[in-house]
Amino acid sequence: MFIEIESRWHRRAGPEHEPWPAPEVPGAGHGSLATIVAMLWHKRRRALRFFYTPQTAGSGTSVMRGGQLSALVERSGLMDREITFQPLDLDARSSDLFLTKGAARSVSPDQISRWRRRGCRVLLDPVDEDVSDEVAAVADCVVAASISAEGAYRDRWPRARIVRIDHHVDPRVRDALATSDPASADTFVARYFGESVNTIITEQISSLVGFVQVDTSRQDDAWIREVPGANLHYAMRRHRALDRHKPFLKGFTAAAGGANILIGRDEAEAVNWLPDDYPYWVRNTEEKTIIEALEHARDTFMGDEWRRAQNAMQDIAARTTDERIIRQLVDAVA
Repeated sequence: MFIEIESRWHRRAGPEHEPWPAPEVPGAGHGSLATIVAMLWHKRRRALRFFYTPQTAGSGTSVMRGGQLSALVERSGLMDREITFQPLDLDARSSDLFLTKGAARSVSPDQISRWRRRGCRVLLDPVDEDVSDEVAAVADCVVAASISAEGAYRDRWPRARIVRIDHHVDPRVRDALATSDPASADTFVARYFGESVNTIITEQISSLVGFVQVDTSRQDDAWIREVPGANLHYAMRRHRALDRHKPFLKGFTAAAGGANILIGRDEAEAVNWLPDDYPYWVRNTEEKTIIEALEHARDTFMGDEWRRAQNAMQDIAARTTDERIIRQLVDAVA
């Protein structure tokens, strides 16, 4: 499936359950017109609007957590409401607003308060970026895209509503996996999918791993055709100061294709998903250690350790189906 980055409007008919409280109406007494209006507001069908900024329209998070996620939930039929994927609308009213990373980064506490006064509920989805205490305090909900983010947010903002919506696998990857031959059971193929600045590459590591560049700042699907042929995903990360609560998307993608993953033991989110005895942890980021781990994966290919790793990855695949992630979103805005 190819997601074009442009405003996309989906309209459905029918009532929508609304358990969150209606906004307070100043001066409204029992039986007053204002109270009746508030009650009608409370029961009306609410739109769900995924916002992005024009500057980040082609970024990976806008595409995946905005365009793709909105399309998945709309196609599921689990919501009888209008669902849109559109540029940031500062004048939105009476809607649930899902702010993708770029949009969440750009709004002020005052703007969130204005939306709420107009009957909107605001969900922030910072993914792996920081959110200020002032912004989190006025939002209706902060979305965690990882288990580690969920725990950190609950510790930092104990009075805030925190919900977890795990990162889905790119639907274009699922389509490629469904329409391509599976990775060879006879040949060990290790590949890295991502931006080269984020990983550890040396000449010797490159002799064991194929590096496939992914530009997350724009739409780029050339790499997707390389995914079905890999049976080991290399996921060693070069840590940067700006990294916060990275979702385990590389693990989810590998699991969707029936592949194993080779990853650092210091990756906090991977630790939340893989067992302690997973065979292809890498204990540090030294070249010698990484090469030893790659050679171990190659030498145990299709053996008992390999199959034990596959069992762990199959469990991850079962926990990150599109259906489960759609249900997380539906529950978040119920």
